[in-house]
Amino acid sequence: MKNLIFVSSPLQALIVWLLLNSDSSLKRGEVVVFLEGEFSLPSIHGVKHVNIKNTRGHNYINIPYNLDVLFAQNHSICQLWISDLLWPMNNAAYSALLKTGKLHRVNFYDEGMVLYWMERMSVLRYVREILKFAILRCKTGLSFTRPSISPFYGNRNNGKVFALHPELLDCSNLAQSLRVDLDAINRFDTLIDSNITTHHLSQVDLNTPAALLLSQPYYRLTTHKKFRSLLFNCTNFLRSIGYDELYVKLHPSEDDIVFREFYDPLGYKKTFECVSSPVEAKLHALSKKTALVSFNSSALLNAKAFGYQGRVISYGLDWIADQYRFQSIMSKQKTLFYRAGIEIELDVNNAN
Repeated sequence: MKNLIFVSSPLQALIVWLLLNSDSSLKRGEVVVFLEGEFSLPSIHGVKHVNIKNTRGHNYINIPYNLDVLFAQNHSICQLWISDLLWPMNNAAYSALLKTGKLHRVNFYDEGMVLYWMERMSVLRYVREILKFAILRCKTGLSFTRPSISPFYGNRNNGKVFALHPELLDCSNLAQSLRVDLDAINRFDTLIDSNITTHHLSQVDLNTPAALLLSQPYYRLTTHKKFRSLLFNCTNFLRSIGYDELYVKLHPSEDDIVFREFYDPLGYKKTFECVSSPVEAKLHALSKKTALVSFNSSALLNAKAFGYQGRVISYGLDWIADQYRFQSIMSKQKTLFYRAGIEIELDVNNAN
């Protein structure tokens, strides 16, 4: 049976690489990986790579083209492998395969917070997703499937759910553990970034403790002044607990202008510049003396599963919750992080 896999982020590429190197059902059939946008995957014997167009944001207009590419590659019954049905391209592929009777089952793979956050959607989020796909249907003329309120379990032709942390799921009995092979991760990282000369934090002399901050562009949700205050408080906290060497990995959507505005004045140094593989592929190589810090990044949740041995700290969940006043994220996020063994530091000094 043919296996069709959709990838739309660097982390998804890494997770799919792990699946391709470990799941026996994938090894028994023909595999086609559809790579959306500029993302890449190392070559594996017997696995075909097909590039499709980016559908993020207003690029949803590329979905019909991508569906044409999909059906040019598949004329038989297949299994679909996706991260979720909330991403429009994934939903369109699922819906089209169902409509033509070619879908045997749909399997879901973990890519971070979405699986745990959206295991069962709130009523507000559920209504928003229904409206989103209704609007997309009007704009594109395509068929989309209304997501189930339990979007990983309640779908037609539902298959397996592969999770990095099945113990954190309410329906853990319905999930299958996704095996993390550090040797496979090393191969992925080396192959993806083989032609890139970069400054790796693991190559820095870490005789003194260092903190690696994973940037998240929350200044887009609020004022730059408020975000600068959050970052200032976070930096002071890190220094107060002994981390004087500070590094930042910018978000893929950020550039040197962002670094100069927010991070450089506070003494941060850039690291992992111009890399193509996700930070999760590099964490196992970092020293135990480091602290991995962010606000509510999926990398915090995934760090230990990917072999990271240092401290994992979430800073400012209360600040983040304040930016989403109509979503009850604080209690759910705190519970998830506590269960995952992540240290939580609230931004109690920040006036929002």
